[in-house]
Amino acid sequence: MRYMPAAELRRIGTLLLDAAGSPHEESEIVSDVVVRASLVGHDSHGIWRFPSYVERIKSGQLKPGAPFEVERETRAMAVVNGHQGWGPVIAYKSMQMAIAKARDCS
Repeated sequence: MRYMPAAELRRIGTLLLDAAGSPHEESEIVSDVVVRASLVGHDSHGIWRFPSYVERIKSGQLKPGAPFEVERETRAMAVVNGHQGWGPVIAYKSMQMAIAKARDCS
């Protein structure tokens, strides 16, 4: 088994996803999440996913750069549609929105 620093895995993962057509910022977010999953032992969501992510992009199942759409919103909640984009990117944007809403509602 070969060991590699996490920063190097993130860099390689980002390059792989960029080459597959993902916007760079999204590739960085996904690579960070995937490497962190491996580091904490959640291998099912770890670095072994990179090849399947590339295949899903090629097949059109995954749409990097897809719009993040707010379909319905109140002061305290929002319903969003990620349009088959990256789950970690949609989760990141949703959490940023939730944090802002929590601050505004308190």
